[in-house]
Amino acid sequence: MYTCFFSEEPVGEFGAQSVELLTRCPSLNLHLCDQHGMTAFDYAVYCGKFHALDILLKHQSWNPPTIRNAVITTAQRQNNRPEALAYLLNAQQVQDAFKNDEESRSNIITLIEMLRQRGDCKDLLEGGVDYCVVRDPVDALSA
Repeated sequence: MYTCFFSEEPVGEFGAQSVELLTRCPSLNLHLCDQHGMTAFDYAVYCGKFHALDILLKHQSWNPPTIRNAVITTAQRQNNRPEALAYLLNAQQVQDAFKNDEESRSNIITLIEMLRQRGDCKDLLEGGVDYCVVRDPVDALSA
């Protein structure tokens, strides 16, 4: 978990190898929280460790509902920078998890509301960025 926090960005050779090796352990609980309620995923987003985030999102424990919940939680945390949220929303696994279907529709609406409440994510919600999750917030909110 702390490998995501202390490694250099881009994740240095040691940091990248550490994250990669840890995610190969079959008994690894990637979603385990520390005393602050943060997971390795949370630290990777918080610290802007995008390479570590890419590695973590490829772990077999992620499924669409888990990804959607993690992204919504991440959007709620005011200490996560908009650049990190933008990177996260652009990740293929996240885009796949938020396909505009009935299963994820309420999650899309929740995510849009979380981004609106933040105040620092205006660019993510306005037309300049084409993330699958927020590309048409008016349609998602009117549903």
